[in-house]
Amino acid sequence: MKPDLEFDPRLVEEAVSLALKGLARKHPFHREREKVYAVVDPEERDRAFRDIHSRWFQKLGLANSVRRAIQEGGDALSSVSRWLIAGAISVRQSGSELFVAEGTRRSVVVRILPATLADGAQALPFFRRELLYIADMLDSAFEYQPRLPSSPLGPPEDRRVQDRYSVLWRCSVEGRLVRNGALPMECRTRCLAQFRILFSSLGNRTKECFDRIFRGPRPLHSVFVALATEPEVAFGLQRRSASRRRASRCPLCGFPTTDFEPGARDLPFLVSRAIRLDFPGWKAEMGLCRQCADVYRVLSSRMTRGVPCAPPPV
Repeated sequence: MKPDLEFDPRLVEEAVSLALKGLARKHPFHREREKVYAVVDPEERDRAFRDIHSRWFQKLGLANSVRRAIQEGGDALSSVSRWLIAGAISVRQSGSELFVAEGTRRSVVVRILPATLADGAQALPFFRRELLYIADMLDSAFEYQPRLPSSPLGPPEDRRVQDRYSVLWRCSVEGRLVRNGALPMECRTRCLAQFRILFSSLGNRTKECFDRIFRGPRPLHSVFVALATEPEVAFGLQRRSASRRRASRCPLCGFPTTDFEPGARDLPFLVSRAIRLDFPGWKAEMGLCRQCADVYRVLSSRMTRGVPCAPPPV
């Protein structure tokens, strides 16, 4: 049975227009649209435009990618009673959300860029990835919780744990899809690059730890949380007692932390230079928290590529 899908009319219009962009004015789609402009009543004209775009949306098969991804999800997605596919205005806004109403009624909203939906080669991988997140959330064995525990170190650490959690889950999702042949192997390179930035404290064991997530079975939600909170301990590289330090303030961001960069004296020259541009009095022996170290690693890499970048928050 085909899943019952709702597509936002604005998304349908934009996706169809992009899919047919560049075609001659004599194309049937354009001829149909031209006739609608003669309709005087505004509401009737708008309704006619929606009908045309909806009809061509079906003709072009632009709903096929999400239908296929749902079917591939099998029983894991069978409890979803409503699917709404809406437009996104940016890559950051793209993604999926699960809503659970009273009882067991479950709805999923997926936001996608119109240009992505118009291109089947991009749309299918996008939906496969997003719907695997939903399948994980619906799997009781995953023990998903919508909110991560708050850190005693405050909002900066909460954001850092959230970023790590997101990367861990993405690496697991894309790793499983790559193994199933649903995503190309090139995805591993992108995931590893993101993992290296946020888990730089793992040192020369970073790739090994990454492969445990990317190549291994899906961990529990609680394991992702532990890995995001104390990666060295959760990956088995340190004992918990060795990973904790008395909380003090980072000399750069000024926030209390127990998680200092272990290799402050060994930071690359470009990273140290980027720090001193913002904090001329800083010296390696003063140390810095890992979050600031990660920020300046990214900042220095952008500077070497000539990418404009804003100063880090302090």
